[in-house]
Amino acid sequence: MKRISSAGLSLTSALAVGITVVAASSAPALGASGIAGDEAGQQKQALIASSYFDKYGPDSEGESIPWIEEHLSLITAFPPVGDWYVAHTHLPVIGYHDVYAEFTNKGLVALTAPIRAEYAATVERDAGVGYAGTFMDNVNFAGGNKPSPEVQSEASYREELASLVEDVRNALGTSAVIDVNTQYHDTWPLIREHGPAVERALGQINLVTIEFGVGPNSGVETAADYKEFTEYVDSLHERGIHVVMGDNNGNTVSDAEYNLATYFLNNDGGDYISASQGSPENWWPGNDIGLGSSLSARERSSTGLWKRQFTGGVVYTLEPGAASSETVQARPGTRWLNTANETVTEVTLTPGTGAVLRYACHPRDHFPYVLAEITFAGPHPHCIQPE
Repeated sequence: MKRISSAGLSLTSALAVGITVVAASSAPALGASGIAGDEAGQQKQALIASSYFDKYGPDSEGESIPWIEEHLSLITAFPPVGDWYVAHTHLPVIGYHDVYAEFTNKGLVALTAPIRAEYAATVERDAGVGYAGTFMDNVNFAGGNKPSPEVQSEASYREELASLVEDVRNALGTSAVIDVNTQYHDTWPLIREHGPAVERALGQINLVTIEFGVGPNSGVETAADYKEFTEYVDSLHERGIHVVMGDNNGNTVSDAEYNLATYFLNNDGGDYISASQGSPENWWPGNDIGLGSSLSARERSSTGLWKRQFTGGVVYTLEPGAASSETVQARPGTRWLNTANETVTEVTLTPGTGAVLRYACHPRDHFPYVLAEITFAGPHPHCIQPE
């Protein structure tokens, strides 16, 4: 697959030279590691390099390093085994630590100042060997995976969690990346209520991992909840926090495409997406699709169809709970490429699905459209030439 100028014609290229394309606003850089700032239509893949990935990393001779550096933008590794990625790749690597499982013995021990100090010492060790920051798993201010009320009251645990995040920031400094995994349905109500402990924690972090994305285990099952999800992401963006859109246990291409389309709907240019169990041998082609710069904010129709346009394509989702399926069609004389690299002119969406579509260039039918777009609707400066 090859990127070419609009329609692949020299006249079109010449016309496009004089056109200014305004990209989506870049997100603020996440410290010295510089892992934010790509365009809103570009994917940034964040990989959790758990033991399944060892054969491509610590247990290898480095054969997969070129693949890793080509396809990934951020690695979450498990110290000390994960030190290999720090030593052998040029990517930012953050160290995984689970406050619930590792430091409170799965909630059997209360979170207290001595345990917070132990956690801070652990991440300082990571920083000393070159980690760019830390991934804090199970930062749960509500819901499960935290001490029971008999071990520690929820109010006390929330305050200790906030203090822990502050301790980690103090230990690592302002340039380090702090990524917390906290559940959308548990945290969003507390954000709307301006819960003081949650506010304290959010003031210290760079990334929030949404491990289930909008996939089948996310619990995002209604139109109202899907809309709330987009508002949750917006709220984090307003604070200068970016998201890592997970797809935990999404099992089908349809699940992955819906999750990816939702990522593109919300991405401000600093967000990441994470493919569960991704590897050189298990890599969906859709993970590498880029759509360029944003030409619009996301839009929602009265029927629950969501849309966002980019210089290189368009994404659609049909929210869960929509009344019926919907078919979207390319403009006359134009075509799309879907995630399977097939040329299509229409796509039918059922509720809770999405489509990621690139503009397909063909000189014989695309050239008039490109001229019309340049004249009346702004340019599409690049598209894909089907093989």
